[in-house]
Amino acid sequence: MITVLSYDDHDNHHRHLKRQMRKTIGLEFRRARNYREAIDSVSDRSIDCVVTDDQLAGGGGVRLFKALRSKQCMIPFIFFSDELSEDEQCVQPSRYGEDEFNIAIPFLQTDLLVTWIFKLVESHRMHVERDRLKEEIYRCPPEEIAELESKLAKLTEREVEILELLASGSSNKEIAEDLGISFHTVVTHIRHIFEKLEVRSRAEAVKFALSIRLTERH
Repeated sequence: MITVLSYDDHDNHHRHLKRQMRKTIGLEFRRARNYREAIDSVSDRSIDCVVTDDQLAGGGGVRLFKALRSKQCMIPFIFFSDELSEDEQCVQPSRYGEDEFNIAIPFLQTDLLVTWIFKLVESHRMHVERDRLKEEIYRCPPEEIAELESKLAKLTEREVEILELLASGSSNKEIAEDLGISFHTVVTHIRHIFEKLEVRSRAEAVKFALSIRLTERH
């Protein structure tokens, strides 16, 4: 389940979005009418994504974004922007921050909105998981690191390349496109990687890759 906060002071906009969101399985929709409500909603850590308007009175949406980023809160933000044509299915980074978790889209392009909610939240969750894994890895004893290095030696050059792309958050489709190979070939390589590293999931494979990266830095 993804919980989306709509920070919007326009009732008609909110009702339209709410109707559309109800059609999408896996989304829960909440509303904040003012800055204080928005801050309180995000502070309880139950919100996965904020959808707002870059033209809210008093700059509320932008103000909320900057306040959270100043506290290193990287929750995804999607800004409706009147600078983008409503007739175009276009997405661009917002002009309010340089991180990868904020974009601008045309007003009330709900299909585009839903697509990017899922994309940004998935990417952000992987980012959070990688940070958590790094904390675990720093506490990893030397004998475990030696075992990881022994397993890494079993991988082919292509398998190491794919493992690195997994650790960077790439999907199977993106890996196939980056390496110019078929989706089926990527799946086969990943199965071999799991077998050689004795892992059962992408998360475990990512942890392995991060472990090796950190080991090489010391």
